[in-house]
Amino acid sequence: MRKLSLLILILFVFAVAGNCAVSSSKEVSSARSKTVKSKVVDKTKKVLDKKLPTTGEEEGAKTKVSLPIFEKKIQQQEVRIMKDDRDAKVSGVVYFRWQNGVENASTVINNFDVERAYVDIKKKIGDNSLARVTLDFGRLSSTETTKNLYGYLKYAYLEVPLVSSNLFNVINYDIAGRVGLQETVWTSWVDKVLGLRWIAKSLTDNERVLTTADFGVGATGSFKLWGSPFIEYLTTLLNGPGFGAPESDGFKDVAVRLNTTILKDKYWGEVILGGFGNIGYRNGPATLYGEYLVGTRINGYSIGSKLDLGYGFGLFARLDTYDPETTVANNQINRGFYGATYDMNKDVKFALDFQSVTGGSVASTSAGVTTNIIYLHSMVAY
Repeated sequence: MRKLSLLILILFVFAVAGNCAVSSSKEVSSARSKTVKSKVVDKTKKVLDKKLPTTGEEEGAKTKVSLPIFEKKIQQQEVRIMKDDRDAKVSGVVYFRWQNGVENASTVINNFDVERAYVDIKKKIGDNSLARVTLDFGRLSSTETTKNLYGYLKYAYLEVPLVSSNLFNVINYDIAGRVGLQETVWTSWVDKVLGLRWIAKSLTDNERVLTTADFGVGATGSFKLWGSPFIEYLTTLLNGPGFGAPESDGFKDVAVRLNTTILKDKYWGEVILGGFGNIGYRNGPATLYGEYLVGTRINGYSIGSKLDLGYGFGLFARLDTYDPETTVANNQINRGFYGATYDMNKDVKFALDFQSVTGGSVASTSAGVTTNIIYLHSMVAY
């Protein structure tokens, strides 16, 4: 990121029906639940001993009638306590794939591998503050002597609600502060919009133009001017090198992302606008999108489409072009992504896809040649 004095990104999206939602399951500690249940039952037994008769047929009948009532109260008490519980929530996702080079002389061998595995831990603390720690597991780069899968810290930050107000009934806004190792403003958000991260990284991530996480502080939230839709934002002040390296100088990177849905209609769909920057339209079973970037001596774009065929089946296609140094001729990189998908459900997905990369004569990858690879991708969220 240090070499960029200017970077403009634009994302055009024409997407399918409903919004994507990221769901997480609520888990309650069994040990805590058992302890609470034990305490409530002990307390209830004492009440029963004091208030319920224990002899006589008539008294026995009363006991039989009363016990279910007390048991129901115990169950209601347990449910209430479980809803109030704020134990850590654990979720994650695994990207597994098979690949093989198409050409006989291809350097890409027939192999299976786990491309990525994430473990995400979130816990509410205090008054609605959120602590998050995410572990990322993947293969070491080809330049490393050790080839095993390894894990590292991807996110580790605290998010604290700061302000939520309606100023003069004109500006409705909320602000939450972040501190720690956190998401950068662009890449992770684009991956969620496109919905194909489990198959391929987005343009800026794939070409390593932007990092996905970094150390620093940030602010996130939304605001609404009178008569306008809500505008979401994320602004950060970060080291710059990214989560893979410590700070090497005193400079810091500042970034802002704005996004909003300015139209949401049953028939006309959704129009999404944003800064740093994006624009999109959602409607129907088809998705069309485009991403454009320009920076100091770099430029590139990505265009693609998705088509929902129904019953969980779909098709997708995407083309990327990236020039890492505009002052050098024949160093551009062109990539293609094509395939079919099947969503067993929202947590389990499969894809059969074909990817190609063609480099210019002096490109950093596939220089003067085209490399074709066939894949089987899968995604399992938990």
